[in-house]
Amino acid sequence: MLTDPLLVQLVRDGKLCEWPVNPALPLAVRRSLLFEPKVLQQVQNTRWPRALEDKSATPAKERRRVTHALINNFVRGDSVAPDVSVKALTAKIDLAFTNLIELRSGPPNPQSRLFVYVYCPGTWIVLKFASRDELGNLGDPRWSAAAKECKSLWLEIFGSRKPYVIKFPIRTFAELRALTDG
Repeated sequence: MLTDPLLVQLVRDGKLCEWPVNPALPLAVRRSLLFEPKVLQQVQNTRWPRALEDKSATPAKERRRVTHALINNFVRGDSVAPDVSVKALTAKIDLAFTNLIELRSGPPNPQSRLFVYVYCPGTWIVLKFASRDELGNLGDPRWSAAAKECKSLWLEIFGSRKPYVIKFPIRTFAELRALTDG
């Protein structure tokens, strides 16, 4: 449950949406994952590439399932792996976006990416969603374009408030817990 007055107001104003958590699920640690509304809709409702209408397990449906599982694990307080599920984007783009994180789903390929700023430990803001194949190889200008889009959205939503400063690289579970659990 959100308690930060600014975040509560941004959700009330429709500028951010909280990932819905099933209240019946046990929570190890309650974390908040807030989404720019169009991004939340895209993650929840968009027909993923190569998805079929039938109930067979296509790669796209499996990718969607894995991405939702990653999000649910994060919000419930379950473990996410440093440098596997959570990765700094600074290796891929210029240092102007030092605090932008790539939250990555695992296989099947192509994997999914959520572009995230940390508002404060335990509260992360998702500003972009893309499949890995949409971003191209490392060094592709689409990575930088995605980061610029996130920075613009952050400024549009939060004004002059800066994202939480992250000490990279995040290599250990303890370092990651400091960001996820406060």
